[in-house]
Amino acid sequence: MVYVRQEYLPNLRQYKYSSVDRSLVSRYILKPFYTNVVIKCFPTSMAPNLITLTGFMFVVANFLTLLWYNPTLDQDCPSWVYYSWAVGLFLYQTFDAVDGTQAYASSLLRLSPLQKARTDQTDVQQSPNPPVRSPWRAL
Repeated sequence: MVYVRQEYLPNLRQYKYSSVDRSLVSRYILKPFYTNVVIKCFPTSMAPNLITLTGFMFVVANFLTLLWYNPTLDQDCPSWVYYSWAVGLFLYQTFDAVDGTQAYASSLLRLSPLQKARTDQTDVQQSPNPPVRSPWRAL
């Protein structure tokens, strides 16, 4: 089974991530929180991908909690489960946002294309996992 054909491998080596963030909340609230508070919680020797993976474990724990309390997905969970989803999602996005700052702090700016793709894959794996039932039921 071939995942990336040989003729497309040079394109993978040339991959460069770029984005533009114009959000005021991100600029004035979240980024200062990430760079002044959260980044100090991690040692500079910690790999950035490990931070993202640790954040992803919060989402996995949330999903396992859902399956524990509602294995058939046909009932309501206890209200604290819905709140834990909110906390888990916030922690995941925080850890994911900090991994780039960690790469700058630890001088690991030269990630291989495979490492960059793995970080993006973790984001994609997390994205389709919103709460199955409405979190507003907890209120």
